Amino acid sequence: MNYIGNFSKTHTKVYPVSLKNVKVKGYLGDIINKNVESIYKGFESNIGELFKFYKNGTPLSDFHKRLAAESDFFKLMEGACYAYIYTQDENLKNLIYEHTEYMLSKQEEDGFILHNKERFDKNVNHDLYILGHYLEFVVAHYEAFGEDFIIKSGKKWIDTIIEAEKAGNDYFEDLCDREHPEIEVALVRFARVTKDNKYLDFAIKIIKKYIIEAELKDCKTGGGHRHVVRTNYLFMGILEAYLETGDESLFKYIEGLVNEIIDTRIYICGGGGYREAYPATAYELPQEGNIAETCGSVSLSMLLWRLFQINPNSKYLNTLERVFHNHLIGALNKEQDGIYYYNPIRSTAGSRSDFDNFKRTKLPKVHGTSCCFPNIWRFFGQLPEYIFSTGEDCIYINYLTEAEADVEIAGETIHIEVKTNFPKDGRIAVITDKPVKVLIKKPYWAENGAENTYNCGYEKGYYVSDKTTYRDLEFKFQIRLIKSNDNVLDNRGQVAVTYGPLVYMLEKPIDEIDFDDLVLDISRPMIYDKGKIKAWFMNKKDEKALYYEYKPICLDLIPFNQIGNTDDICAWSVFFKI
Repeated sequence: MNYIGNFSKTHTKVYPVSLKNVKVKGYLGDIINKNVESIYKGFESNIGELFKFYKNGTPLSDFHKRLAAESDFFKLMEGACYAYIYTQDENLKNLIYEHTEYMLSKQEEDGFILHNKERFDKNVNHDLYILGHYLEFVVAHYEAFGEDFIIKSGKKWIDTIIEAEKAGNDYFEDLCDREHPEIEVALVRFARVTKDNKYLDFAIKIIKKYIIEAELKDCKTGGGHRHVVRTNYLFMGILEAYLETGDESLFKYIEGLVNEIIDTRIYICGGGGYREAYPATAYELPQEGNIAETCGSVSLSMLLWRLFQINPNSKYLNTLERVFHNHLIGALNKEQDGIYYYNPIRSTAGSRSDFDNFKRTKLPKVHGTSCCFPNIWRFFGQLPEYIFSTGEDCIYINYLTEAEADVEIAGETIHIEVKTNFPKDGRIAVITDKPVKVLIKKPYWAENGAENTYNCGYEKGYYVSDKTTYRDLEFKFQIRLIKSNDNVLDNRGQVAVTYGPLVYMLEKPIDEIDFDDLVLDISRPMIYDKGKIKAWFMNKKDEKALYYEYKPICLDLIPFNQIGNTDDICAWSVFFKI
């Protein structure tokens, strides 16, 4: 039984392995385990307080009354349910039931669970979004515990919405200019667990109220046209609907649009969006400011994983890997209880302290727009189901991490185990208890491919072993200089430095030296040493003197994914002048 990827198999090329059949170890296992600890802290934050306070009569603050209060709580509960399925943590189960009771005490006769909001308020334009996240929680709760009362609760609310649309409620006009997509994917998932296609039909009806064209600039995907999260959620809902129906008119433009995003709209660290939207113009990727919202990278990861089930192109997993190792890990501190909302690839001390959403918050505190933590909780809760996929006669390894699983292939159960120290090194061994074809993605950062391959051939982006039980190979890490397309104006004449999957940055240059005064001396070899890269720079300020000593400065570069462990006044840069 799959819990997130419970798609119809009719229209998939590959199919995910259930998170209940997977055990994740190594670095990724640590992240998934820390996510459970972070979820516990989430229940102690004001995100988790909402319905508990309401039930107990505790006065609510203005923060509890904010726009996203309900939807953030529903995402927290969804993440907790998936974490419970994976861990079988009884304390977490008790917490879920406790807060479900608080929440349902607020449900009105017509199904709405809103606090301090009017129904169908066009000044808010989030009715469908809020309900979408509630239905996602309902599905997760039902899959975790199999109880009908939560399904009845979801039906009560969505049935009221469907009747309102049938009756001609004007809230449903011009959704493409106003609403926040999410309900579309939720409706398809709800249709699967209820086995009632009226919810699938309503999802498609809502989808068709948006404008999807062949080019991103012509799409209207809700309020804030081409808003990154809204666009990704809408595309994800379309893919889910296609996976159920096979309707090519739904799928017609989506793969091309996703490729347009990958090829022209995302940063080297995997983030996307300027002022939270995909720009109409390709290659518009400013280095500083309110760019690369964490929720955008979560939603892009969810979208890419679904597209991979339809077309197992390694490009989609490679992009997902870029996002994960750099942006998503970088948004968090090591304990995963601190997070950044925006993740620019260049930052100055001032820009990170002038506005709440530029700062890192640490639980129980959250940002004023508090969507990022709940999205991380639910995404990392789902992540074990992303590790492996199956084809008709094969197993795909989607993430390099130590893991094992029981996998069904052609009616036969096969145990697969992956042994690796990744990301400390690129060596990987794959053992199965029966001969089977295994496909291991060639990482985008392994320029020369794999070395020391044993029982592996290569075809179309994958190392393939056929009809054997043991295979190993090694992807060599190396320092690489990366340039961007010249159409990215902010990056012209500059390079980024990478090592393996990680993008590196310079943090806090020497006092009285600005980033703009530093030039990377690429004539001198860079040295990787214990997680840092030693690189040589020249100080352009010296050039203003008539005579000056040619004196390169050796500075340490650190991984971009460590920004979450810095304070609020830090400065860094990913691209360097050459």
